[in-house]
Amino acid sequence: MTNHKSIKLLINRSRKPYLTIDKQIELLESRGMNIKNRDYLKYYLERYNYQNFINGYNDYLFKSDERSSNTYKVGITEKEIINIFNFDRSISSLILSNILDIERQFSSYLNYVICQTLITKYNDIYCNIFALDNKGYQDIFSNAFKSVPKDQWDEVVKTINDTLKYNWNNNKNDDLVIKYPNEKEIPLWCICIYWSFGDIRKILYKYLDSFLFNKFFDKLNNSKINKYEFKKIVKMMNKVRNKCCHNNVVYNWSYKNIKLFDLVHWIDVFRNKKNKNSSLLEQIKKKIIKYLENDDFNKEIREIILRKTNYYKYKK
Repeated sequence: MTNHKSIKLLINRSRKPYLTIDKQIELLESRGMNIKNRDYLKYYLERYNYQNFINGYNDYLFKSDERSSNTYKVGITEKEIINIFNFDRSISSLILSNILDIERQFSSYLNYVICQTLITKYNDIYCNIFALDNKGYQDIFSNAFKSVPKDQWDEVVKTINDTLKYNWNNNKNDDLVIKYPNEKEIPLWCICIYWSFGDIRKILYKYLDSFLFNKFFDKLNNSKINKYEFKKIVKMMNKVRNKCCHNNVVYNWSYKNIKLFDLVHWIDVFRNKKNKNSSLLEQIKKKIIKYLENDDFNKEIREIILRKTNYYKYKK
């Protein structure tokens, strides 16, 4: 049975009644937004809803940094918030695409290193890792993680084994898995394609001083970062990847003293593109020109966004 008293209490606490689209527009006008095209704004409010569209992109548009003031700066129109929204959605797609590319690269390198360990040290040319018994696992990974104390070997083995088994069990309908109905026949390089960014982080940077990580890092072969910077950067990429996947706001992302364009720079370092024009930074510059540097966009707001995201640190 519905508890009407509880519902009434929740409504009283929120004190935010439901507003029609027209009433939402009136609310924005009462807060100082100079709306020039009501139909254009109405389209966005209907399509993306007030919470995701307005509240997600107000950060630099208010007179005060205190969001509770809810008063827009003089001259702010619907075009500012629409352009910021479209800018954010477009760079979110670019960032996610680049991070997924790095994820595939990392998975491939990790797979290569483990397979090489199996082949060169144990003459297992088929890399049937599921066919190993616990002792075989320990023999391989106690060597791969030789700097890890012996009492942690079981944990290392469990981390890798659980990850592989989880991916196997959650991809039963995949054509590749169907090809190997007996899990003891499936080669490592097949199951590794299911490793997520989280899986790779779990296996790798938990054991930064390990033989396996050092081999992976040699394969990565990037002299611009050390392995401890690598740990921090991958953690940040994972955070932003999750924001992109869940359609959260990305353009104003920051973590401690790390800003959006710091992360963009490191993504480009990892991808190591020879053609500068294909870098993520250059792709985002085009979106800045399209959405933030047009004549309709407030110049003061543009400067705030570019400064607070550390864009000028990397602009050449």
